[in-house]
Amino acid sequence: MKALLALPLLLAFACAGPSTATTSSTANGQTCGSMIPAVIYKNSQVFAGPDSSYKVLATVNEDTRVCANSESQAFGFRKVKLADGSIGYVADSSIAI
Repeated sequence: MKALLALPLLLAFACAGPSTATTSSTANGQTCGSMIPAVIYKNSQVFAGPDSSYKVLATVNEDTRVCANSESQAFGFRKVKLADGSIGYVADSSIAI
């Protein structure tokens, strides 16, 4: 009977051991480093700078995973790193963190 009570305790300790997961987060197969994983919404535009007056670098055709700064930049835009490594800016209203 004691063995049956000890089994759940043993399993709990086995799961609580050190993790082999890396500390850096990933998005779309890329390492985010100091950035965090995020999703740009379908039909959102990615700009060359932190304002919609900058050149449009891309318009995403579907919800797209990216790496993003944890805080927005000037004018309510967030710096993002796309899967191809390019850097751009997306309006805060077009991204889910």
